[in-house]
Amino acid sequence: VDQERRAQEVARTGQTAADSLRAESFAIVAVRPGLAWTTPRLSASASIEFRREEEPIAGAFAESATGRTLAVEGSYRPSSVFQTDARVSARRRSFTDAFREAGRADTDALAIRWTTRATPLRRAIAFSSTYEALTERTAVAQETYVLVGPELGEFVWEDANGDGVPQVDEFRPEVTPLEGTYVLTFVPGDDLVPTIGVRAQARLGLEPERLIPRDASGWLRFLRAVSTQTTIDVQERSTSRDLARVYLLNPGELQNENTLQGRFRLIQDVTLFPGQPRYGLRLTGTALTRTSQLAAGRERGRARAEPRQEGAAPHSNTSSLSTAVTT
Repeated sequence: VDQERRAQEVARTGQTAADSLRAESFAIVAVRPGLAWTTPRLSASASIEFRREEEPIAGAFAESATGRTLAVEGSYRPSSVFQTDARVSARRRSFTDAFREAGRADTDALAIRWTTRATPLRRAIAFSSTYEALTERTAVAQETYVLVGPELGEFVWEDANGDGVPQVDEFRPEVTPLEGTYVLTFVPGDDLVPTIGVRAQARLGLEPERLIPRDASGWLRFLRAVSTQTTIDVQERSTSRDLARVYLLNPGELQNENTLQGRFRLIQDVTLFPGQPRYGLRLTGTALTRTSQLAAGRERGRARAEPRQEGAAPHSNTSSLSTAVTT
């Protein structure tokens, strides 16, 4: 059982104040029964919370909302080479009629977190993954220009309509050095929209030398001198109403017209002779796509880095090539 009551009075200046409580005052009472089960390999728990909230209205506390939260948590660790943990929470918050008339709206929230780690075959294979999902209310970013001077400025303001008021469509990038006096930045907008935030990351590492004996020959000897690591990172914040497709990372729901912020990144590393301290070779390739929806429009970007080699020898050569296109 949780109970808290914070009563902050309005400051008085010789006369009785119109209200006796500040808007920041609140009172809550929450009851959360739960059940937990634990074994050496498996642990699980479940709880349900009933919550009653009070906030000031007309100078006194009044019931503002009731909430119900269901939480389920589990952990499975059968051995030292595998473990997984998961937690799911669902919450519904309902306001009373008096506070609905004041602009408050009922909310539903769902939060998911799932992590897994596996290192079988004497750590020759190392796999880890993280999945997080959360429903929330997010502000759409608005672009704005700030006057900073020619030393840091990158954009030029041209008063097209002659009203003397800078507007977003009146700025252009500088052409010559020290021409621009404004920089572009983004600030949260005034309106909040319900969104779904999902992030998933998976990393797979292969080190055959931990499994292949030193006296191996032929193609096994070549595999012993190679190690790889692949990383996939997906982030999506969407206004889509199809929650299941977004939660399951359906390609049709990623970086489309419902996306506020989205990113897909793939990183591939290949290392030759990883066990040698004096010499070696590493190749890295990266692919990245991103989407951002702003108040003034949508921004898309794509970047691709060609395989880059890094030599561990003192006199090695390093080369890199990257291309980027932004619209």
